[in-house]
Amino acid sequence: MGTAVNGLTVAIIGAPWLAMLPVGGVLAIVVHALAFVAAFHGWGLVVAQRARVSAFLAIQWGIAAVIAIAGLAIALHRYTEVVQIAVVFGGVAIHSATLAIRFRATSATLTRLLADARWWLVPVGAIVVIGLLYVVGSAGDVTARPFDDDGHVLGQLRGLADTGALADPIGAPRIAQLGGQLGILAIVSVVGDLHFAHMIDALACLLVLGLACARIEPRTGRRAIWIAVLIVVVIAMPIAIDDLAPTWLAVGLIVALFVSIADGAPARAVGLVAGALIALRLEFAPLAVVAIALAGRHDRKRALAIVATAALVVVPFAIARAMAWASVADGVRHLAVPSRGGLVAHVAIALGVTAIATPILLVVVRGTVALASAASLGAIVGGVFGPLAFGGRLAWPIAIAVFVVLVIDLARQGRTRSIVPFVVLIVACSIVQAGQTATGRMRWTRRELDLAGAAGYIGATHAWSPASAMYAAAFAAIPEGATVALWVRQPEAVDHAHHRILDLRTPRVPRARLAALLDALHPAYFVVEDEPGFASPGVQVIQVSP
Repeated sequence: MGTAVNGLTVAIIGAPWLAMLPVGGVLAIVVHALAFVAAFHGWGLVVAQRARVSAFLAIQWGIAAVIAIAGLAIALHRYTEVVQIAVVFGGVAIHSATLAIRFRATSATLTRLLADARWWLVPVGAIVVIGLLYVVGSAGDVTARPFDDDGHVLGQLRGLADTGALADPIGAPRIAQLGGQLGILAIVSVVGDLHFAHMIDALACLLVLGLACARIEPRTGRRAIWIAVLIVVVIAMPIAIDDLAPTWLAVGLIVALFVSIADGAPARAVGLVAGALIALRLEFAPLAVVAIALAGRHDRKRALAIVATAALVVVPFAIARAMAWASVADGVRHLAVPSRGGLVAHVAIALGVTAIATPILLVVVRGTVALASAASLGAIVGGVFGPLAFGGRLAWPIAIAVFVVLVIDLARQGRTRSIVPFVVLIVACSIVQAGQTATGRMRWTRRELDLAGAAGYIGATHAWSPASAMYAAAFAAIPEGATVALWVRQPEAVDHAHHRILDLRTPRVPRARLAALLDALHPAYFVVEDEPGFASPGVQVIQVSP
């Protein structure tokens, strides 16, 4: 037993470094996923320092830390591909070095876990299988949308890797985002293909289930059953995540924030996770702010420390956004950002929804979770940070996080005489039924088969490869350093290093405003691909101003 445990410890320490080997296909995705998890764990250990924390909670702290590092580097225009790779393997090095130093303690922990293997082996095995399917399938899903609610994410990741900054005020997140999502997705530079960015949110699903399992501590059959319920609900949820807006990343950070507050975690950890949520999407800002207020209400010094840490995460992103907007004329913003109408009305609706949702949530979850979640749900429905048509889907991460916290609390408290467990099981059955009967990709059985089929596309030549040469030929005629307005299908195949790129092809820029936007931006050149109204197909370079 001792030899086997020691071997397992060595594998945990050394396996992430397999990502440095020249492997391809599915194996490359698996070893890079291990490297990402190890990197998050390593940075999470830095946040924890001497505090005792479970590995999966440390991983969520590490995700927040990577977002914070990305924000600082973006503000300094230094978050290039080299830095992104250094962030990943720097975290892996911390993970490996720390576990090597704590070798005996790590082996002892594994020994205790293996002693309870009869309770957790089956659910954990199911989580691993689900995680592999989701991660590998998402990496190979070449049909997934490259957009989120604001812009072409892959194009912005390419610009970030080439320039180290989010200097494009049009193509980069503009309304409800500060850039945290791009900061965390950028680590796929290690894999070598930006299309694998879809695997990060899928990996986050595995990490959320791991955090829930670690919190429940399945040492009895009853607790193992709750984990099984959670796994089934996650698989059967009738939602099809086919774009790059944050879902499971947000769920993990929300659950980690609530868990950290409940455990009395260090102020730096609470502030870091709260700040990362705000940087990820502004719709989560009310949740983070309310959680911070409740976490520090009895200790002024702790409250100040939490706020200061959250500000250290948010402010660099805000500075980067402000600098990007300052680089264009004042009239550009109202053309690129649609008006939301009177803010007072949006706030009033948000407060009303919050007032209705809070007592409902208080029936099933503790006060901090209920108040914070209700505040963000109100902001989403009220459209405070953006139209409901774009931000409405972000209610899902909040709802899922509340459900995960509820299941954790039920399992840990052993509440069997309350009506709440039966309500939870009824909800779970409803989700399974809805997922089974939903049409198209939303039907969960169809979704799992689609993911399995998508894995076969890993390693194939992506469609943007020929486009790269086509775009390079077009940009060869443009002087280096010129400002170029871009409207092409695959901006991730454009070299952003030698020209200032303004990506206009985003969900929020309607074609009707394109002429006015071009006039306000004053670019030197306009590069357009296969658009109606132009004389010939292919990529065209139009000189707008001398």
